[in-house]
Amino acid sequence: MKRLYRVLISNKISSRWAGRANAIYAANDDLSIDWSKDPDYISVDDDCIVCDLCNKNLPENRETGEILILQVSWDVGKTWEDVGTRCEECLAGNPQDRILERVQEDD
Repeated sequence: MKRLYRVLISNKISSRWAGRANAIYAANDDLSIDWSKDPDYISVDDDCIVCDLCNKNLPENRETGEILILQVSWDVGKTWEDVGTRCEECLAGNPQDRILERVQEDD
């Protein structure tokens, strides 16, 4: 099995980013999650999209609104799974010979 990588070019106005929310769970005294209580959800503003490695605000280029998402496939012909958002600087830290292509998201 061979891991393959690609970069999906998304846009800030893509439906992928609509309705995002963070779950906040109650904690026990030992700081473990208290699963007996339902989480609270807070919505995440569109301006709160960040690089998953360095926390730089995305999109870097406000004019195009492009957001880069590193994706992995576990073999040729398999589905692509999101690894996470990346800024150009952090993406450059990946072995470039392992990134097959950059593709535009259909939305």
